[in-house]
Amino acid sequence: MIEIGLQGTQECLRELLPLVREGVGLDLELGGSLDDLLIRQLGMTPEYVAERVMTIFLDGAAVDDTASATIRSGSAVALAAAMPGLAGAALRKGSPISGFRGPQCAGEGGGTAGCGRIVCKLFGHVAQECGPDLLARGCVVPAARLARRVRSLLKEGAADETADWNGESVPVRELPERLDGLAASGTEVLLRLST
Repeated sequence: MIEIGLQGTQECLRELLPLVREGVGLDLELGGSLDDLLIRQLGMTPEYVAERVMTIFLDGAAVDDTASATIRSGSAVALAAAMPGLAGAALRKGSPISGFRGPQCAGEGGGTAGCGRIVCKLFGHVAQECGPDLLARGCVVPAARLARRVRSLLKEGAADETADWNGESVPVRELPERLDGLAASGTEVLLRLST
């Protein structure tokens, strides 16, 4: 897999944070709880998870108990702060009106231990606060999506900056063409931001 490194400037973060809202691939240890994923593997504090990450979806179902929800290969995890309105209140973890959302089955039961990939999406304040760390950790994204974001970055004046392309220093302005060449075959790349 091609690894691309970019400098995490303010302009770069502004243009690349939409990737975490759309969903990025993360290669992780699987079979553990959602708590293990968020705290041990992604570096969130237990307090942050308990007090700030109020809306959690695992494979499309709202999660109340992060300690018992299990991560499996291919799982999709979405995180957000509290969402507004009645729907937001019903979807919030531990909500007294959670009955409005129907039966829950998010990730119950054991998963197979080992390494694998999940899709992670971050929204709102959680995207702003945790997105930069997630991008610095390294995320797998389709080359076509990254090419679109880099084109936006170039409009912000990053043409003279350099990027790392598998250990080779290249001008950022060359990335869209290189990524387009990969996108034709549906290739994914590993993106890392450095600060």
